[in-house]
Amino acid sequence: EVPEAFGAPVTLADLMTHSAGFDEYVIGLFGRDAATLQPLGQLLEEQLPARIRAPGDLISYSNHGTALAAYVVEQVTGEPWRSWVEREILEPLGLDSTSFSQPLGERLAGRLSEGYRHQGGAFEAGGFEYIPLAPAGAASSSANDMARLARAYLNLGELEGKRILSEQAARTMQETLFRSAEGVNGMAHGFMELDRNGVRILGHGGDTDYFHTLFVFFPEHDLGLFASFNTAGADWTALFEESVDHLFPWQPGATASSATVELDSFTGW
Repeated sequence: EVPEAFGAPVTLADLMTHSAGFDEYVIGLFGRDAATLQPLGQLLEEQLPARIRAPGDLISYSNHGTALAAYVVEQVTGEPWRSWVEREILEPLGLDSTSFSQPLGERLAGRLSEGYRHQGGAFEAGGFEYIPLAPAGAASSSANDMARLARAYLNLGELEGKRILSEQAARTMQETLFRSAEGVNGMAHGFMELDRNGVRILGHGGDTDYFHTLFVFFPEHDLGLFASFNTAGADWTALFEESVDHLFPWQPGATASSATVELDSFTGW
């Protein structure tokens, strides 16, 4: 039960755009072992953050909001979110190297990269990372599978004759759903807008303690980019920015002097 607040309910659009107004904390986001895992509904009942601002006010990333959206799927379909995702998305697209199992089953466990931390002048491998808030980040996958997923989005919901979305739904999913201010990147339906140099770019980053991952696609250019780093402290930002700058160099346009721009509204902390 999401507590009433601000005279407005939290909607699925709010959850998909991270504008539901929840406080955000990551304590408990990662677990040491399988004993930290529990049913999604129970976890949300214990952990759901407070509502601290009105929904639809501004974007503030919420892992619990993403998990709440998955719980809605469970309530609507009457089945666990994970089995629904496997049947409706993973199996049709042939994403055979993608799994939400914690730990990974025998079929994939031997292929899982170690995660590393650099300490005392050497790289130390860490153990499997458990994520109790599983819908927000428990997927293990491969570059091949993520390439197939990108192709499905670029093909507006279809891959090799299998369709996971109608063409209209896929187009809608890629449209801007919310932005905090005019002229800045906002959110589509679950995707972040990462537009750069005037190019439309959609995607999402993903970070655990050890792994740092980028998944983006360029709807107007039939292009996708996936990268994953297996070391704590790694950052995909430079790779992303330099790739875009190389493929789509910035074309200078009109500028405005600070004398003509109202800056007072941007001051603060």
